[in-house]
Amino acid sequence: MKELVDNYEKNKIEINQNDPYILKYKLKTYRKYNPNFGDDRECECGHPYYRHFDTYDDMDACGCKYCGCGYFTLSQKEIREDKLNELGI
Repeated sequence: MKELVDNYEKNKIEINQNDPYILKYKLKTYRKYNPNFGDDRECECGHPYYRHFDTYDDMDACGCKYCGCGYFTLSQKEIREDKLNELGI
């Protein structure tokens, strides 16, 4: 991936109409469980972080098991607490 980005930035990626193949690049992103995040941190849906992962399938990011929330988004309450902790309040 680093080589691809380096070549792109240096304008070395060129499409030559006479080459036998046209190269296509695909970047795929996977959402993975972060054990350092904090299992009990609250999502906007009201459920904890760990509930958004399948404990029986290698912590696959499956979405909230209780309400169908497909993506963990930190609740405003948690964000506010983080800011207060940063400020030492």
